Amino acid sequence: MDLKFSIDAQDDETLKLDKFFQFTVVGDKTECDFHRVSQFNAIVFRFKCLKRANALNCVLNINSHDVDSEKDIIFSDKSDYYKEVGILKQFWGEKSFVHESENQFVNKVNEVFNLSSVNQEELRDDVDIIYSQCKGRFPIIINENKDGIEPFILIPIVSHFKSSNKVTLKTLSLARLKHLQKFISFGFWFNCSFQRKLKLILNEVLLNSKIEFDRCVKCPDFKVYYQVDSNVKVKSNSIIIDKGESEPVKGEIIRVFSQSKIKYFKEWAELGIYNSALFRFENNRKINSLILNEGVKTINADMYLEDALEAGKKQVQVFILSIILSVLVSMGFDATRQSTVAFKSLFPHIPYLSNEFTWALLCIGVASKYFYFFNKSFKISALRKVFAFLMSMLLFFWLAACFFVDSTFIVEKLDCNRVEPLAELCFKEPIAFGFIHISSWLQILPLVDIVFSSYLIVAILLNDYYLKNKRTLHRFFKRFLELTFGVR
Repeated sequence: MDLKFSIDAQDDETLKLDKFFQFTVVGDKTECDFHRVSQFNAIVFRFKCLKRANALNCVLNINSHDVDSEKDIIFSDKSDYYKEVGILKQFWGEKSFVHESENQFVNKVNEVFNLSSVNQEELRDDVDIIYSQCKGRFPIIINENKDGIEPFILIPIVSHFKSSNKVTLKTLSLARLKHLQKFISFGFWFNCSFQRKLKLILNEVLLNSKIEFDRCVKCPDFKVYYQVDSNVKVKSNSIIIDKGESEPVKGEIIRVFSQSKIKYFKEWAELGIYNSALFRFENNRKINSLILNEGVKTINADMYLEDALEAGKKQVQVFILSIILSVLVSMGFDATRQSTVAFKSLFPHIPYLSNEFTWALLCIGVASKYFYFFNKSFKISALRKVFAFLMSMLLFFWLAACFFVDSTFIVEKLDCNRVEPLAELCFKEPIAFGFIHISSWLQILPLVDIVFSSYLIVAILLNDYYLKNKRTLHRFFKRFLELTFGVR
């Protein structure tokens, strides 16, 4: 998600951000592994000059391999959130003030901004102009007791949507104000939601979020939050803060555990904020000082998410696989079984290689099939899955012959008293492939499976290599991997 801001002003206006708040909600997985993503943005800013209306354009780009256009992004204005001052006070100061009475507002302005010495009639005219511009809402005096944050008057304004992925935050012309111009800031709040498949890398979901300004801007209160399912944990994360000139600064994302003590907007409650995992961009002193005093141009955040339930299931599967492999290894290495003629007759004769070594290769083949079929980052076509499944059945058929076919199984010949083991009756003359001697068609199956398992292991390794380096690989090599090993 790339949210870009650009200033649309007649002159080279200086933009000051008083508040920047972004809250991204990653919903539960829906059909076909899609996630509903909702992003709430609260932006409070001002320009140096209020004599004309300027604007801040926002463009949201969604980089997704599943969708090529941005037509399904749904924008909605959330400026009504500014009416719920009780909720805002939890974040923007308990001393913040709003009142429907202009007289009460004038008194508070005198108190907060120390304007009792100015002409009160002119001050009342300023307040009257501000109230008339709010259009059904009321201005808010934001008053926080925090370093670097000075009190100001917030005027809520409706966001205007220009296209499927663009919204314009247009300020007001307040040239008639005589005393309150320098205290005015314009507040916008909008939401954009969309449905996407999140990028999957090595069984971890990658969520990338980028905030970009066309110039370096300063802000005393810059906050970014993320909400994911409570079963999801952040395995790793990275944040790069770039002001465009000096070396970028690295930050991190930390988990928040206090959301149950806070009252949120009704819509956020419906999106599960009380029952979800909440993370935020860590604003330590160094980063706050950087954004406040030097400014910021780009913030790029990467979060690698892992479903804890899926991880638990995977651990159980690996545990069961390890038990199966240990049983297979112990049964195949059993000295008593290895000494029987019937068991030996199932193995091809390979010079310099013992039956125990061949058995170990077959056990590795069992593990390779698990990682091939249950690796979620490996997108295998249905036809290739069917082929791999049929080839895997050869090994399980051979194992069934090893353990479940009675070694005393006999076939009667013309003489009812003469019996021979089944394996000895398959071929009267051995067939030789180079140094490998095969006297039974069952002996071919282990060789086929060893070759096929080697193919699967190479496919798994190349898939991991492809996911890490696909941006730099030549397209012909990519095509070769796709056709030969199913990597895509």
